[in-house]
Amino acid sequence: MTWSFASLSVGGVFEAIQGGRLKKVIGVALFAAIFVACRWSGSQQDVYDSYTRLSTALEECRWEDLHDGLSQETRDLLELAAKAFTGMGMPIDNRADLLLSEIAAGHPLFDTGKNVLDISIRGDEAFLEPSAGETTTSIRFVREEGEWRMDLTPQLTVILNRALEGTGTTLAQFLNPASVENPAPSSGSCMLIVSNALDDDDVYYLHVSPAVSEDWGPDVLGDMVLLPGAVCTLYVYPDTYDMMAIGARDDTYTRWGVAISEGGYDWDINRSDLVQQ
Repeated sequence: MTWSFASLSVGGVFEAIQGGRLKKVIGVALFAAIFVACRWSGSQQDVYDSYTRLSTALEECRWEDLHDGLSQETRDLLELAAKAFTGMGMPIDNRADLLLSEIAAGHPLFDTGKNVLDISIRGDEAFLEPSAGETTTSIRFVREEGEWRMDLTPQLTVILNRALEGTGTTLAQFLNPASVENPAPSSGSCMLIVSNALDDDDVYYLHVSPAVSEDWGPDVLGDMVLLPGAVCTLYVYPDTYDMMAIGARDDTYTRWGVAISEGGYDWDINRSDLVQQ
């Protein structure tokens, strides 16, 4: 027999008493009450509450609230990516929460809702298993500054890597262009942003040399290839530089006598820089 507490009438209780089933009714009710009260421990409840808050923030598109509830590692990743995408011209003004909104528009970040199968705690780390139909994906939380924060670093790393497929650029290079093997201009304080503004040519080699130098020096791109729209950021000392880029068809693009100060310099490689042969 299945008991429905919502529809249990006075007459039903009377019949239960007459049938000697009162203890069973009370037992079922007590079991349900104990089950609800003991569903989660204190730490599990804190994780659950954090999950429901972030689920609501995602569903209501409250990106700043969602961002603030993420782990420090996840926020650091978003901030680096926001700077890189801003450098490529995306109108997000270096804001990690705006980048988060752009990503969420095309990719499911995590399963939302309030149905949770299980929450396991391991020290300052927790794993929540949401109920999502036939499949479930574990969501990791970390305890930081007394709060349980959702860690979406693995999910975002996968999304960003997919976005870079075919560009010849690794995620590490994209997030920190100065980490590209670059023996020459790598440790200065002036930012040099080089963008491939060509529609139909990849840039395979890039040389940045002081104007007084008699040779071009090493290729600062290393293994990186600047596809159309891609950006490379270098750091040079205040000085006057000559710059040369070589495309996939050996087309050469140059800028001569460029004075770079603390304000930095942007070179959008385009057809006007092409050396006529």
